[in-house]
Amino acid sequence: MKIIFLIIGIFLFMTNLSFTADHKLDRKQIYELKEKCSKRAEEVFKRDYNSSSWQEEDGSHVTVNFRNHYNRKVNKCFMLTAYSSFNVKEKTLIRTEDLIDINENRKYGTSTILNHNKPIECVILDKICNSKNEWNRLIKPYMEE
Repeated sequence: MKIIFLIIGIFLFMTNLSFTADHKLDRKQIYELKEKCSKRAEEVFKRDYNSSSWQEEDGSHVTVNFRNHYNRKVNKCFMLTAYSSFNVKEKTLIRTEDLIDINENRKYGTSTILNHNKPIECVILDKICNSKNEWNRLIKPYMEE
């Protein structure tokens, strides 16, 4: 009986050691994946946009920016682009955000809001949203996990 407990104890001890070693390795890998995601997002942003702001022919002032996040739960690199266009003549503000898996070049969702009101378009995969708060709630698992 003592031998069985000794074997179980040794097994648990060895399992704990290997878990600890893997955990440290995972942290390093996660850090590298976060860095790679950041660099890839910057490349995609620079490729898609020459500048972070410009003037359109109709007088609209456009700004665009992004943030990225490596989501280790699903092992994906996401980029959230925010595109704002303010038309001085019409006094309209259009804000569009796109959630993209940049390695697969797959759009997960879009939110377009006119003048801070109800969204014109707001969808993530098959889920429709009806407000900016709902959009933020739906993108949170992708951008914060």
